[in-house]
Amino acid sequence: MEEDPSTVYRRYRLLYQREFEGAENDCVSIYIHPNIMRAPQATSLPRASLTRLRKKELREELANLKSLDRQHKQVLQEKEEKWALQQKALVDIIQELDEKMAVDVALVKKLVTDVDVSIKKAVKELEGLV
Repeated sequence: MEEDPSTVYRRYRLLYQREFEGAENDCVSIYIHPNIMRAPQATSLPRASLTRLRKKELREELANLKSLDRQHKQVLQEKEEKWALQQKALVDIIQELDEKMAVDVALVKKLVTDVDVSIKKAVKELEGLV
């Protein structure tokens, strides 16, 4: 004999209300037409206490991940500061060397231009003598 679908639904709804909305046993009843079967709690829908526990676990995991993220950001910032200081020191050394080179090159360029001028004068004098 087949039951009316509305009766099946009402029976299922009553079982759901009895088992999930207040009963604190370790098994739940699952309606399987036309029999009722007992199943372990682990296979049933999650209860509010389980979801609260899961929420707590997720909050703890989130806190741990945020802490780990802060640690990684701190290490990254320290390394960036270290490299920035080293880069600044190297840039200062390069500027100092450029200044020394400019002074040395300026003296040599002056000597070269003086020698060039002397050579040109000597060439003109020689041409005038010939």
